[in-house]
Amino acid sequence: MESFFVEFEPISAITIFTALCKRVETDEWTDNEDLEVQNFIETLDRSLVHVKNAERLNKLLDFRDDNLLKQRISDAVGYIRSSLELDILDVEPLWIVDAKKNFEILKNEVHKLALLESNSDKEKDMWQAVEMELNKINVEKLGYDHPLCSGILDDSLEPFTTISKDFLKTFKKPCKKFELPESTELKNICVEFVQKENEKYLNPPQNFGNAVFGEFLDKPEKLQELTNQMLRVLSQVYSSPKWKATKPSNINEGSGEKASSASAVRKGSCQRARRPDYMVITKVNSKEVEIGYLETGRPKSSSDKQIQDHKKLNRFCKDSIDTIKSQRNKRVYGDLELDYLSIFTINIAGDVVEFRSMCKEFGLYRVWLLNKVKIPLNILSAKPKDVYSLIHNLLAFRTAIACTISKMLYGPDDTMEVISTISTSSAMSVDSSISTVGSPSHYSSSQKNTKKRRTKKNKNQYIFVAGETSK
Repeated sequence: MESFFVEFEPISAITIFTALCKRVETDEWTDNEDLEVQNFIETLDRSLVHVKNAERLNKLLDFRDDNLLKQRISDAVGYIRSSLELDILDVEPLWIVDAKKNFEILKNEVHKLALLESNSDKEKDMWQAVEMELNKINVEKLGYDHPLCSGILDDSLEPFTTISKDFLKTFKKPCKKFELPESTELKNICVEFVQKENEKYLNPPQNFGNAVFGEFLDKPEKLQELTNQMLRVLSQVYSSPKWKATKPSNINEGSGEKASSASAVRKGSCQRARRPDYMVITKVNSKEVEIGYLETGRPKSSSDKQIQDHKKLNRFCKDSIDTIKSQRNKRVYGDLELDYLSIFTINIAGDVVEFRSMCKEFGLYRVWLLNKVKIPLNILSAKPKDVYSLIHNLLAFRTAIACTISKMLYGPDDTMEVISTISTSSAMSVDSSISTVGSPSHYSSSQKNTKKRRTKKNKNQYIFVAGETSK
């Protein structure tokens, strides 16, 4: 397996699963999960010493720096065990069986939409083009983690990479409701911010040449300003749900990552459930909904890392939609307008952040890239338009979640006042009052008459939690 890490091409094909498959091919496979995990990590460490290519090195470092590496190896071992057992019976590997089933369901739903009379001619043409491209795809060659194998249509991947841009625009039309108009006021604030930050670097405000032991460096006014800044940060730390636990045993002292309950439902175990870096959990009238996920990498993350996280986020979204819309949870979520359900993701790799949403309409899981923006990591090279674009899209992301929850609670006509607490697993929190704004009409699959519901104001409270659930 060491030669696989050091020499195998293409580099994009190097995954935990393919690396373990090499052990099967060379008769090194032990079928012992603990031994396979230990061997993988030890081999990976030995390989890092011999790798000279920067892209390959970043790929292997992504494996090594993953806090959930052992869990991912264990998952891959489980896939291989299933495959080996089924091969003895001369049956296709389990993931291929599931992928073919999901892919056939997907093609059938697309075919229905291509013939749906209520669709416009442009929509029919688009679905026909999608159907033609899907028929050209061999699902066995995609890999078990490809969105199409889970029945997900992703506008960043096949078949939308091969159809016309006009068809792609038609597919993305429903996600236009999540956009916000540009704000001249916010733009001006960003311009002023960049100018002031640049002045700090070009004209250092302080000279330490006269520093004296036992004396403050700053004047009283500056000391007061610095103290207030630190107290504000400390206040945010105190407000974080992570530190509000009354018993020390309730505090998560690990990486801050919490297992997705939706993933746990699919996998049948919290221990085997996937863990996003951050998670937005919404409590509406005591009902818990995982409505947002975030994955992030190092500043020099490879493109492969971003693709892997993108596929992982798609899986989280599908699990959340399936859990909320499942028949066994109808009693729990039955009073919500689930036609308006969308799940949102943020994928950060290097200095790029991607905002996406997923919904299920007409039996199809659809993923839309809402926007892709640059993160201005270096203030000396930062441009006001980049700072504004990042802030604008973060505000649009926040608004999209608030609108989605409002529509799920009250349908298209009612409005509500939203009280929220936003916190992160990095122990930073911000208290804010969000007034829900109206959003364009929803593209509903049922077109049913929405029921009117009035809920007492004190039950209109819900909590955004990133990383951990607030009790």
